Amino acid sequence: MDLSVLSDLGDRADGISRWARELVTALERDRPDLICSYLIPAGCQLSPDTVEILGSKLAVTSTHGAVPGGARVFHTMSVLDPTVPLAHAWPSFVERLGLGVAVTVHELQMADTTPAARGSRHDRQRRRVRCGLLRNADALIASSPTTYLVLSETLGDEMPEVTVVEDATDWKETVERCSDVFEELASRAARPWRLRPRVAFVSPFPPIASGVAGYSSRLVSALDAQVRFGTNEPAAQIDCVADGLDRVPGAAVLPPGHEEPFDARWLAQAERSVGGYDEVVYVLGNSEFHSGALQALRCRPGTVIAHDVRMTGLLRLSLERSGAVPGGLRGALERAYGVEAAESLAPPDGIDVSQIDAAGLLLLGDVVGHAERLLVSSESARALAIADVKPEYGARIGVLRFAMALDPEELEVIELARTRDRPQNLLVVAFGIVDPSKLPQLLVSAVAQIRPDAHVDLAFVGPVSSALADELNLLGAELGIGQQLEITGHLERLDYLGYLARATVAVQLRAGYSGEASAAVGDCLAAGVPTIVSDIGWMGDLPEGTAVKIDTAGGGAMDRLAEALLALLDDPDRRSALSAKAASYAAGNTFAKTAAALLEALGLS
Repeated sequence: MDLSVLSDLGDRADGISRWARELVTALERDRPDLICSYLIPAGCQLSPDTVEILGSKLAVTSTHGAVPGGARVFHTMSVLDPTVPLAHAWPSFVERLGLGVAVTVHELQMADTTPAARGSRHDRQRRRVRCGLLRNADALIASSPTTYLVLSETLGDEMPEVTVVEDATDWKETVERCSDVFEELASRAARPWRLRPRVAFVSPFPPIASGVAGYSSRLVSALDAQVRFGTNEPAAQIDCVADGLDRVPGAAVLPPGHEEPFDARWLAQAERSVGGYDEVVYVLGNSEFHSGALQALRCRPGTVIAHDVRMTGLLRLSLERSGAVPGGLRGALERAYGVEAAESLAPPDGIDVSQIDAAGLLLLGDVVGHAERLLVSSESARALAIADVKPEYGARIGVLRFAMALDPEELEVIELARTRDRPQNLLVVAFGIVDPSKLPQLLVSAVAQIRPDAHVDLAFVGPVSSALADELNLLGAELGIGQQLEITGHLERLDYLGYLARATVAVQLRAGYSGEASAAVGDCLAAGVPTIVSDIGWMGDLPEGTAVKIDTAGGGAMDRLAEALLALLDDPDRRSALSAKAASYAAGNTFAKTAAALLEALGLS
């Protein structure tokens, strides 16, 4: 029996402590054979009277032999006490020894667990974790009928069997009821704590403005469908663990069937509350929304889905997160490439990140060293990754094909819009985040070079900084296409689909390659939009006939792009062929197939 609630009893005169003290007093009076060990945390000070009552059964939780070999049941009254660490309220030996678990809950402990309870996100997270432990218990003991009612409201259908005892009215009867619970649990076989596999999926989720967030949401939905296919009970449980909650106010919007997520910053507590995860999947991209996953990965190894293999940006943006980048960028360089490389790139006056990029270093080795496996989106990304890491890490790196098919409902919206809304002019569109790395100036210049009578409009559809938007508008005006240029900024999904429907040609360019796949390109292919891409990395790996690939590096890039654009705009038959093959290829790379491949990689298929 854990007695953490009695810690510093002289200073704690609340009802919980009094109730616990009277319970153990009654147990030792009426059933001294029942409890083999009373556990307290190191440094805990009990009153002399309590020490005398417990006698030789009193032990410090962390000491050797504190839990006798014949123990069958663990009883705790501390699960909902925020002053008691989870390691004391539910110690690791519970699962290791296969003990049954009984939890006594006092009415006062339930005060802030109801759905109406308010508080910070951290407070709500703490309550969720601790209520998760209650759901995992074999039996609950409610200190009063009122406690039972609040437990029922809080835990719902997931509430274990509850025994109700009256609060300090008849301790003999209370001991009898508690004894019945303990003896029934002790008569059972050792609890198999590993039941159906449980997976934590750590990623940012909407409404975070990141392509990774939306992609992860769809992948989790596909995973849910895979583990439930053809069965009444799912073959595994997928728990969403949301990253970036400290960066964006508001709650994460999860796929259907998932309640409020755990927070990536408290993954360790979340794992304890569910009795351990069989697998943890971390989704990493090159933004600040993945810092929680990076921090957690260093403590709890797992599988990493890397949307980029260049980790410089993620590490730089995670420096402020305690434990995410030990030793800063210099420490990351040392771990990835050795002390000599770190010294050459980390002078005393500070590290210039551009020098790291110029040296061709990805800093992936500082991540893959903590990963059980690292999955990238293409063979090009895998080759890039293997070239950057130590030889012993190469075997950990595999490929998880990038999913790109649109939902059937979205395809219907696009087809309906195509029949209803035909633009007067030909429309060239660049989809996704507008950034200098996507060469938007090159596209503006190429469209301006097309002959004036071509009647071509140009739209950038995606988030963009005001400075870059002003720069592109000024360039368009100088080149004489100011009236033909539109910069939409971020759009709601339905409006985004409308541009996919109206686009004559999509142009998706990259100045360089960091191992990423493009969700925007995937949307274009799935929607059957004839697409021009830079012949680089994942886009360069696309099968022939699914997209037009051009070299956008070096001199002459604008002429090559303008030529490819004009040829495609002038050839409806070629656009039709590209559209059909692109849509067919995308339809073969569904989220369902990617989810099945991920489960296979995890050994859960």
